[in-house]
Amino acid sequence: MRLLVVNTVSLLVLMFMSDSAAGHIAHKCMNTYPAVPCTKDDYEDWFQMGEGRCVKAFGTERLNFDDAEKSCVDHGGHLVSIHNTTELNQVVCTMYRVTPRRPPYWIGLKLTLHYEDYLVYDWTDETQHTFSRFAYMQPDFYNEEEECVEINYYYWGHWNDVSCDTLRGYVCAVDL
Repeated sequence: MRLLVVNTVSLLVLMFMSDSAAGHIAHKCMNTYPAVPCTKDDYEDWFQMGEGRCVKAFGTERLNFDDAEKSCVDHGGHLVSIHNTTELNQVVCTMYRVTPRRPPYWIGLKLTLHYEDYLVYDWTDETQHTFSRFAYMQPDFYNEEEECVEINYYYWGHWNDVSCDTLRGYVCAVDL
């Protein structure tokens, strides 16, 4: 009986933590990072990200990294690059509006150089990589197969390296 009570309490704590995290994200997305429609012609289901870009999360279409990048190029952009905490939060809120379950999505960061323990990542849109939000112990280049980067690893907005062949939703960005 005691084990049942302990397990029940543990489950309730986990459910509360999950709900409170989702509630925090919902509050942040509604109040601090509200959805602002893209002002660019023919991008009515996209949202403004800062002053110069619009983004869209494709959550139901799961593609490998290269096909996701190709899809973004076909839309006139690239997989999203993230350069600061504000952009990170705008991307997280864009994904949250598609699905609040916290599934992983591709972002446009890919390993371009590996020498021993030295890893270099670059954005597919060729902007400078100056910001990072890798999760604890990431990137790890596990089995020397993980060259592409997903967002929402374990926590909202945290990044992880994963095999580029993995199927994921993805976030595209286009310049205004």
